[in-house]
Amino acid sequence: MMKANFKKFLFLILATGLVSPFTIFAQNQPSAENTGVKVGIFCSRLSEFAAKMAQRIGNNEGKIAAKRTERTGNITIRRSQRDTKLTENRTKWDAKRMEHYAKLEERVATDAQKQTVLAFKNAVEAAVASRKSAIDAANQKFRQDVDNAITNRRISVDAAIGTFKASRDAAFTKAQSDCQAGLNPVEIRTALKSVLKAARDKFKSDRQAIERINHSALAQTHRQAIQKAISDFKAAMEKARADLKAAFPKVTPTPAPF
Repeated sequence: MMKANFKKFLFLILATGLVSPFTIFAQNQPSAENTGVKVGIFCSRLSEFAAKMAQRIGNNEGKIAAKRTERTGNITIRRSQRDTKLTENRTKWDAKRMEHYAKLEERVATDAQKQTVLAFKNAVEAAVASRKSAIDAANQKFRQDVDNAITNRRISVDAAIGTFKASRDAAFTKAQSDCQAGLNPVEIRTALKSVLKAARDKFKSDRQAIERINHSALAQTHRQAIQKAISDFKAAMEKARADLKAAFPKVTPTPAPF
């Protein structure tokens, strides 16, 4: 689910149509080259063109921000749900271990058996504590790795957008300066379109170069850490059971207190 939502979020960033300068120029603007329109028309509407482009970019940035907020909220909710479920399960497993210890203590007939049960309890609780710590650390690292990857990608996307916006502003500033200097508006318009196209092409290239978040790799690292915690726990439990069976040959195996 998290991976699917991220793909939707990424599609919005990469395919939202951040800027389309050519349609802006085309709207309600006859071509000076083809119609012989008065020299001053293009320059007089330059501020309008710039404002329309800025508004379009601003609208798309707003959509990106909203999608980011939604995604962050969904991640927070899912993590909270998993934490709650893990806490509930651990509470149940703790209760089951206490029940098992009580049954063992009912079978104690000698001081040696009593000491063996105590040693077994201590060994199991130490193994459980170690496993909890290892799993909590693995979960925390996985979440931090995901958060870092999201943050780094967000920074890269924002940098690409910022670079485009800076190029756009510089292009319109240059065009405005040329208009004030009385240069040919046909040439100004052509130059402006060329610069904006180059800026847009660079933005597309920059965003394509940004690495996607490798959720599979992060998840694999997380699974490996969890599997190691389970393996270490099982090894500790096997030893504890073996020591217990020496004193209680017919003892019922202890359920794995995950």
